[in-house]
Amino acid sequence: MIKKLILKLLLQKKYKEPINKKEINKILLIRNLKIGDAIVSFPLLRELKKKFPSSEIDIYASTNSDFLFKKLPYCTNVFTKFKKKYFYKTLKQIMLMKSRKYDLIIEAVPMRFGLELSIWYMKPKWVIGFGKSSGDQKLGISRNELSFYDKLAIEENNKHASEHMCSLLNLLDINNYSTKMEFPFDEEKYNYAQKFVSELPKREGIIALNVDASNNKSTLYKDQIVNFSNYLKEYTLIIMSLPSRQKEINEIIKSEKLSNCVLSYTTKTIFDAAELIRCCDLLISPDTSFIHISSGINLPTIGIYYKNNFNYWGPKSDIKYVIKSDIDKKSHLIKNINFTQITEYIREIYLKKEKSNQTYLHKNIL
Repeated sequence: MIKKLILKLLLQKKYKEPINKKEINKILLIRNLKIGDAIVSFPLLRELKKKFPSSEIDIYASTNSDFLFKKLPYCTNVFTKFKKKYFYKTLKQIMLMKSRKYDLIIEAVPMRFGLELSIWYMKPKWVIGFGKSSGDQKLGISRNELSFYDKLAIEENNKHASEHMCSLLNLLDINNYSTKMEFPFDEEKYNYAQKFVSELPKREGIIALNVDASNNKSTLYKDQIVNFSNYLKEYTLIIMSLPSRQKEINEIIKSEKLSNCVLSYTTKTIFDAAELIRCCDLLISPDTSFIHISSGINLPTIGIYYKNNFNYWGPKSDIKYVIKSDIDKKSHLIKNINFTQITEYIREIYLKKEKSNQTYLHKNIL
């Protein structure tokens, strides 16, 4: 109750000056969430840089995603929100951001008491962000109730997350923009991945199968891995997993004699994984971060979902499919994956790729 009263007292403006795009020279985007949340915000950053080419764009990220933003050419500075036990580091970052004197702050995160106070402390000219459904549920308050915010957008879960993020541009009267996904390219890691893939048996194609997810409910285990191998015998499957599971996966491949499966090399960073995916024909994954990476490089993708959230977090590649699964009530693990449907989708993907290649060759010959 006290926190709510503090916000209602401090986060008010007696007079709102209309947003003047010509006066926007420094922008701060707040996106201190996870890897997938960072990737779907890349189109927004790209389009902001297009519309404000001479402006400096900073990011306030989390320790889970700050390294991703540092790879983007659109970002001037990347500041980090640290875990609670390192609050003094976060305070230092907030003071550095205040010294930047931002013209515009974009809040692309849910409302939080400490965050809103930090923005108030920074004293930006204008603040925009997401409104009612991004309110602080614990406090029982939303940004719509506070005049501190100059413009607010409505959160829409029926759009893809990247489109939802770019809808913030509409608040700046920018309506002509692209929501095309992207992911930074690392030539050295790509060359390493390409060499690894080139030495594998090709069979009918090479498929990246990611078996891990940030949510344990989505993680694929022994039975599913064996089923993938048996249903997709004509393809080479590169099994991608967390470094901590590599020994387990290797034992599964050997004990079950999965001759068409190969364990990937240890991917120490998300960029290692991204370049390995880039070298494959398609990706199958239950993890949305991998699906967003695949969308960013426009690789054919089959996403496995146990929730009906695939409109918002689904694949966005030109060639994409979604498989719906269930969660076992006892084990709380993923089940009822339709492997027959996946096999059919893979055949369709290769047919579409072949048709696309023929069209490309035909255009170049003419």
